[in-house]
Amino acid sequence: MTALVSSKYIDIYEKYKYDEITFSGTIIKSSGIVQRDLFLISGNSQWPCTILTASMTGVRVSVTLSVEEISKLSESSSVQLHFSFMGLKPHFIPIAFSVPYRITELTNTSSLSAATHMLTLAIAVPPPDFLIKLFGDLMNIQTLTTKRAETRVNINSNTAEELGLKSTHCRLKCGEVLQDCRLKDISLTGCQIILNSENQITNKRVILEVIFRDPDSITEIEGRVIRLVNIKESRDKASAGVLFEKARIPHEYTERIHKLLN
Repeated sequence: MTALVSSKYIDIYEKYKYDEITFSGTIIKSSGIVQRDLFLISGNSQWPCTILTASMTGVRVSVTLSVEEISKLSESSSVQLHFSFMGLKPHFIPIAFSVPYRITELTNTSSLSAATHMLTLAIAVPPPDFLIKLFGDLMNIQTLTTKRAETRVNINSNTAEELGLKSTHCRLKCGEVLQDCRLKDISLTGCQIILNSENQITNKRVILEVIFRDPDSITEIEGRVIRLVNIKESRDKASAGVLFEKARIPHEYTERIHKLLN
């Protein structure tokens, strides 16, 4: 893969050049990166590593190194990072490649001889087009999510269709109890649902199960009930406000909301 940026990716590269992505579990899943095939390479040696953060200009990885291996890396600050991905939608064709980096910082995070280290790696030229597109897409969603965090969508037959919901009905799991409920409105950070009023679930941790189509799937979103208000017109029903746990919001859910709001 070439270090030259294709013309259609130049604007993406310049726009997000210094923005950074934290590779949480959600981002790892949505990016399609295959962590077990991520390697730091120097000469004839390679080490499995874990990506922590990434930008267009560098990455931070965690890797286990012995004293001898640290010395070997110190002799040459030039390394390569071997990436492997499941591929992009809709075909998910696997792709793998190596990118040259320069070690700018090596931090020991353990006192053991075979220790875990955090390496900060910099790249002087733009990364391959695949990474520019991938990082650009992730950063765009990250930016839009901040801007649209409080934008709420009332759920009716039309918005349910646009969102790809199989039904406005959903399920809420609190502990071992799973109950049917209905979506009233939804946002990137939470939702309001209608459920039986006898449930005392305020401040309880819950899991919301939403059923989507194309493809048919159940998306689980972890959160907490922040309010529960009885509905005057219906003695046995209440409206519950659920605040999602930010770090555990599925990427596919976020994508669907953005698609609806665009």
